[in-house]
Amino acid sequence: MKQFLIAGLLVAIGVVALAGAPVHAQSKYCNYHRDDPDCFNQGGIGYDQGPRPAYQPVSRCAFLGQNLKRFGYRYVRPLDCSGSSYKFEAFRGYQRFILKVRASDGRIIYAIRG
Repeated sequence: MKQFLIAGLLVAIGVVALAGAPVHAQSKYCNYHRDDPDCFNQGGIGYDQGPRPAYQPVSRCAFLGQNLKRFGYRYVRPLDCSGSSYKFEAFRGYQRFILKVRASDGRIIYAIRG
């Protein structure tokens, strides 16, 4: 009888301990560092850090837009993704730029301050 009581008590303690544990520790790091590759937006409010959602294929236009971040551009938005060159709108510092990028190799053809 004592063994059943002890086992029941241990199970109850385990359930209480697991119920009180947070499911996912939220960090505000990704809200301030959105360009970090470990941070992503799950479609809700703010950004989350941790394992990314399932892989989704990325178009060439989206890939080149992400690649522009290596050159210091932020808030990159595609304007025209057809033909042999793509147009993007992006910001560098507080300046707005219109960029024309070669689709074959990703080289910036021209950048106009807007």
